[in-house]
Amino acid sequence: TYGTTSKTFTVTGSHGGTLSVAETTSTAATVAISGSTVTISNTGSLAAGTKVTVRVTSAQTNTHNSAYKDYTLTVNKADRTITMDTTKSVTYGANGTLSFTYTGEDVTATVSSATTSVATASMSDGSKGGTVTITPVKAGTSVLTVTVPASTNYNSKTATCTVTVNRA
Repeated sequence: TYGTTSKTFTVTGSHGGTLSVAETTSTAATVAISGSTVTISNTGSLAAGTKVTVRVTSAQTNTHNSAYKDYTLTVNKADRTITMDTTKSVTYGANGTLSFTYTGEDVTATVSSATTSVATASMSDGSKGGTVTITPVKAGTSVLTVTVPASTNYNSKTATCTVTVNRA
């Protein structure tokens, strides 16, 4: 996953030769082996979608030729988090606001209202967050959904807030 600095896995099926390991894809990753445990390091800055291929070789013995097996690690997108209130009350006749922040790369978030006959929403998008302006239309409830789209290294994420519009 993007941002993860290392990954380990265990090699099985050795024929008894000394194991060695090499990274064969020319990324910034480094590899090491201790016993049968392979560690791929320096992966935290590799972009999602990057493939790191590691070749594990078992040296020749008196009874077996050398052998190798390639393992591929694909860096996956990381999940975002959105931080904002899940409920909000506003009074008819006065706009309300809802602030939010999110993790990951800065992108343009969007907001929607499930029941625009109760409340509409518009957004001022900032760096990794923003402010939603809630405009009451009539008393009732509506669910606002903030959507942060996917980016190069992060998955998309949505969060909701139930807005109650009270009578003036």
